[in-house]
Amino acid sequence: MTAVTVLTNFFTKVEETYKEAVTSIKKLIDEGNVIHTSHREVNFMLHLISRLRQNISDDDFKHTLEEVLKGGYLKIEDDNGVFYEELVALYKDDLNLRSSSHNSVKQQYSIFGPVMKEVLFGVSEDKDGKKTTWIQFERHHTRSVIEFILHMFDYILHKWKGKNIGPFGESAHTEHDNPMILKPGNPGN
Repeated sequence: MTAVTVLTNFFTKVEETYKEAVTSIKKLIDEGNVIHTSHREVNFMLHLISRLRQNISDDDFKHTLEEVLKGGYLKIEDDNGVFYEELVALYKDDLNLRSSSHNSVKQQYSIFGPVMKEVLFGVSEDKDGKKTTWIQFERHHTRSVIEFILHMFDYILHKWKGKNIGPFGESAHTEHDNPMILKPGNPGN
């Protein structure tokens, strides 16, 4: 069998096996319901999801991920900000220096994309000197005048409602009131 025949057979089998999925995806694209994103955005989300999976029971995973996407403030008790250092090393070319109203003892960064909008992260320190990585998704970024105005409107809503405003809703898990805390090796917290 020639290489062309082998490849033709392979792709025919793939098309037959996944025909329904391909048709559904094509329909979403044709209807304009697909958001184009970059590999870095997908990789960042997969990296975060992997970290959540390591520390959360299956029962709590969906709820926690949903709260994160709604802007819930997430603290990862990770021994002096190890996850922060991983993110900086892995995404150094895609990160933006950032400041915000969040407390951070290390430089805050953001990464953005059409799906996750803007994700802030840094390292917090408690009264005992324990450092932890924190992450928060924002509904709007601050890189254009319009988005900055919308971001400031989100901040006003946050202050008024006492909830964080994320790309996919609102969350009662704020930095000072009810942050979500992940403790490594202790799923379900």
